[in-house]
Amino acid sequence: MNAAELKGVSYVYSKNTPFMKVAVDNIDITFEKNMITGLIGHTGSGKSTVAQMLNGLLRPSEGDVVIHGRSMWEDPKKIKEFRYITGLVFQYPEYQLFEETVYKDIAFGPKNMGLSDEEIDARVREAVRFVGLSDDVLEKSPFDLSGGQKRRVAIAGVMAMRPQNLVLDEPAAGLDPRGRDEILSKIHDYQKETGSTVIMISHSMEDMALYCEKLVVMSHSKPILAGTCAEVFSCADELEEAGLAIPQVTKLMTELSRMGYDVNTSVYTVEDAKRELMRVLGGEKKC
Repeated sequence: MNAAELKGVSYVYSKNTPFMKVAVDNIDITFEKNMITGLIGHTGSGKSTVAQMLNGLLRPSEGDVVIHGRSMWEDPKKIKEFRYITGLVFQYPEYQLFEETVYKDIAFGPKNMGLSDEEIDARVREAVRFVGLSDDVLEKSPFDLSGGQKRRVAIAGVMAMRPQNLVLDEPAAGLDPRGRDEILSKIHDYQKETGSTVIMISHSMEDMALYCEKLVVMSHSKPILAGTCAEVFSCADELEEAGLAIPQVTKLMTELSRMGYDVNTSVYTVEDAKRELMRVLGGEKKC
């Protein structure tokens, strides 16, 4: 059973008006369980629309969204159940903080789930640990924190609901390189510790290469590539036609291949590139 499936799904904004826009057009996408999948595409390709349909914020104009084998919209009265199964972190989620203290902000979701005070407290402290903050921040106002800390608090608020699927829309947007690495590494650790499914939207190919196990690439409202990082990044021409840049390391290996060097062009991390170059320079046989 997959974590989520979109079957023949289309979504049209402002249907039957002069402002009508087809965001996704008859798409089929499968997200496997217990891994991090990256959702990539240029602005306007439909990524955020997919994210909101996975959480039930948007209802498809056509087609079916299936979460853990269950049709999301078979009974619209039960849609709230699916929003607890799939947690959604919007881009720049820190702008949605509103409570007096960090503790209350993180506890907001679990409280709405009707959990006991003891369970809420356990989840708040667990979520704070997941995002790399200490208990010292819990009684502070979220508005007294740095931008990176606010981002972590907002993500912790969704983690505290313990969703089986966690969807993050550009979780590192606007952060400096250090802050970006810290946020993404914590999300990676969270997935490994909980065994949950993470779907991460990002424009950064380097981030996708470093943290994702599989990728789905969208262009003009449709998925055009899907597979492992190596499989997707080996399709450099298709990615460039979609307005996307392959990781710099992959670009280097592709150029070396074009120059006649016997290198693996599916390499996408610095460490793998180092090993590949040492193999070539050392005259070892290619596997």
